[in-house]
Amino acid sequence: MEITPEKITELKENEIFVFGSNYRGVHGAGAAKLAMNKFGAEPGVGVGPTGQCYALPTKDVEISTLSLDQIRHGIEMLDRHIRAHPDKIFLITKIGCGLAGYTPKDIAPLFRYIAINCRNITLPIEFWREIDPYNTLAWELKNICIKNNWGCDWEKGGVYLHLEVSEFIEALRGKKGNATDEAADVLFVLMSILSNYNININDVFTKLLTLRKTL
Repeated sequence: MEITPEKITELKENEIFVFGSNYRGVHGAGAAKLAMNKFGAEPGVGVGPTGQCYALPTKDVEISTLSLDQIRHGIEMLDRHIRAHPDKIFLITKIGCGLAGYTPKDIAPLFRYIAINCRNITLPIEFWREIDPYNTLAWELKNICIKNNWGCDWEKGGVYLHLEVSEFIEALRGKKGNATDEAADVLFVLMSILSNYNININDVFTKLLTLRKTL
């Protein structure tokens, strides 16, 4: 799971900036304007590769918002282009979530197939939250650990000691928190483990089912 940066000011040689456009190729605002000013998107080109970019239309020639089905068609074209260029990394921005007026909840499901099957793409965190909420949460929690300088290495303790020490203290003085808070504490540590070691949560459930049979 790779995240598109919130702010993109430069591109590596193999990166492609994917932005929401209109069929007229008028790149007047938002990511489209950035694409034209910084990454070579050509005025008048509203669909497909242009400069170091890829224009994905969310508005028509009259600058009216396209339907989700019409945007889906454009995403299918993008999918074929991505597959034809495995040497490139496609940085997909929050397509359709600016002037087009859609939300990540509307647009993200349209990218589900690409998210699952293409390894040379990044998506906004808001899209990942809709497409893969559990693994996205794990990624976000791991980054909270990194931000707070909490180690994520199992053998060195780090964030995992937070849970173990708090459980030890509560064992001495008695439980005083509510059950939901306790469950969230345990889940925080679990999700950070999953992200740090790139463990799929489904594999954990499979292991748990196996373990259950031995108890």
